[in-house]
Amino acid sequence: MRVEEGCVVTLSYKLMTRSSSGEVALLEERTPEYPFEFVFGQGQTLPAIEAVILGKTPGFQASIGVDPAQAYGEFDNELVAEVQLEQFANTSAGTDVQVGMQFSTRGPEGEEITVRVIEVRPEDGVAVVDGNHPLAGLALDIDLQILDVRAAGDAGPDGSEGPAEDEDGNPVLH
Repeated sequence: MRVEEGCVVTLSYKLMTRSSSGEVALLEERTPEYPFEFVFGQGQTLPAIEAVILGKTPGFQASIGVDPAQAYGEFDNELVAEVQLEQFANTSAGTDVQVGMQFSTRGPEGEEITVRVIEVRPEDGVAVVDGNHPLAGLALDIDLQILDVRAAGDAGPDGSEGPAEDEDGNPVLH
């Protein structure tokens, strides 16, 4: 079967970036034993990946470069802010805010965004939060291989009929 709108695609890939000195850093890897599965055309992966695999079959391999704007966007300094720890009092964390925690809030234009705590300064009563995607501002290199393509509803190698979903119906990566 060829990759087309609505089919379930299983990929292995390496996601990498290069430093300004040209050094390659591996950000994430999905192996055939731990693949990435998604429904094509549903916005569950980067458009650049969908563009290169459209019409392809299992076994297809590609290496693609993706600029920040086509990946997770440019880094936006306006999405980094200092927040008084007392503003977290009504959250599940209370005032025990830790680096790495995530919270939903409103962005500069009123849209809902998820922010990550990147620094906590208890002596100042401040947490620094970042609303950028963790990969914002990075040019990406992706080596991928299509492992499987099937119609939604057909059982995959693990017996499932599509990507796993959480209680809200969002895809869960395997």
